[in-house]
Amino acid sequence: MTTTGTTNFDDVALDSVLPARVSSFTAVRSQQGVRVRWRTGTEVDELGFNVYRQEGNRRVRVNRRLISAIGAVGGA
Repeated sequence: MTTTGTTNFDDVALDSVLPARVSSFTAVRSQQGVRVRWRTGTEVDELGFNVYRQEGNRRVRVNRRLISAIGAVGGA
C-alpha cells in the first residue's frame, strides 16, 4: 500500500531571513521518497539552496551538493 500526500508552502517553517523569496513550495511523497519543488519570486545574489529534514531534535541535509540558484530578479 502506497501512502501519498502533499505538503504546501503554508505547512513549511522557514527559520531565517532568506535572500531568495519563496513564492511556492510542495513536497509530495512517492515510492522513491519525497519530491520537493519550490519556486522563487527573486534570487538576487543567491548562490544556491540546501534542503534539510528534521530527525528528532536535529536537522539533516538531504542534498549532497548545493542546488544552484539561477540568480534571476524575477525568480525561478
